[in-house]
Amino acid sequence: MPVILILAIFALYYLFSRLALPRLYKRDRLFNARRICLYSSIIVAIGVVISFFFEDLRPFATTLGIAGAAVVIALQDLCSSFAGWFVIVASRKIYVGDRIEVDGRVGDVLDVQLLRTTILELRGWLDVDEPTGRVIVIPNSFIFKEKLINFNHVHPYIWNKIDITITYETPAPAAGALLLRILQEETAQEFVEARQGAGRMERVYGVPDSEYVPKIHAVIADSGVLYRLLFVSHYRRVDEVRTRINNRILAEFEKDKRMQLAYPTQREIQN
Repeated sequence: MPVILILAIFALYYLFSRLALPRLYKRDRLFNARRICLYSSIIVAIGVVISFFFEDLRPFATTLGIAGAAVVIALQDLCSSFAGWFVIVASRKIYVGDRIEVDGRVGDVLDVQLLRTTILELRGWLDVDEPTGRVIVIPNSFIFKEKLINFNHVHPYIWNKIDITITYETPAPAAGALLLRILQEETAQEFVEARQGAGRMERVYGVPDSEYVPKIHAVIADSGVLYRLLFVSHYRRVDEVRTRINNRILAEFEKDKRMQLAYPTQREIQN
């Protein structure tokens, strides 16, 4: 009987995972759903075996409870990682393919297993949003201990900035107007898409996360006037958009000789 029941359980798992789940989920969510069904099938199969060999489960349950308490005390980190997997799956805050930051390390999630999460490291010593080639394995207990940042929760558009410093001899109003025009023209499509994402954020949490319009802030700096350009982009296209804006700024400044980029300078005044 237990062999027949176990075969039936895994036959149902196979049919459900291959026929029903693909109609309900796609890509990374399908992967996670299949894994959850597999773990559930294994637990049910173990329950079938236990119930067959032990007619009265009360003594077994007592023994299992005592042994379980001892295991939890002896293997705290292991049990914490196991519990972390349930939290990650139940909260639905992390999916395969998401870009996350944990303990200062940024990477794309490759897999969320029962005890550990595997990510492909980005940035590192490269200082750009490109993979370093290293794979990082993190115990699932990080969900209880570390601050988790998800770059594409609800929607994938995030804010970034470019700092441009002009000399004091450069006409500040003209420079500010030029930089704002460049920012508006080069990021028009990104802001349209980001506003759609803000609508999704409001539906999920009740409030929009930001006002998605190009922004410029001016700061009086040591070597000139610092303009901080704030823009949005898809988290996978940050460097692409930043490069596009920088190239446009250089081209426009080349056309207008009044526009001069500042750099650290030192002036000597002689009496």
